Amino acid sequence: ANIILAFFATPCYLLVLHLLIKGTLTEFLFSVLYNTLLFLQYFVVINLGLGVFNLIPLPPFDGSRIINVLLPEKWYFSIMRYEKKIYLGVIIWLFLGKYIYTALMLIPFVANTPLAYVASIFNLSGLISQGVSAISYLFLDFWQLIIK
Repeated sequence: ANIILAFFATPCYLLVLHLLIKGTLTEFLFSVLYNTLLFLQYFVVINLGLGVFNLIPLPPFDGSRIINVLLPEKWYFSIMRYEKKIYLGVIIWLFLGKYIYTALMLIPFVANTPLAYVASIFNLSGLISQGVSAISYLFLDFWQLIIK
């Protein structure tokens, strides 16, 4: 639902941006449109972030339902028993992963080799933000093609 909300808020964002760029506006109307533009921008980014974060294929996130389809039922329910522990691990990963990634990048053997890409897995917040920015650019490009 978050990704769908962001998808349909993107044309509103483009419309307000078009009005700001093309229009000759009074100071008050410019201020209203500018604040609306900021709101829509944050609305899209936050909803995409929540949507991408929720699609992580680990319990208790919605992405774990994908595992239900791929794994045998016995394995899936054995994983679901550890749902609370996995959730705690993801929260710790989200907060500490950036520091682990930074520490690994200080090691010359890791920093200047393909191992840097493997080390980037520790930076969960960075991975999510890259996913959000990629999807938001896709939405913007899609709606710009439709509007033209």
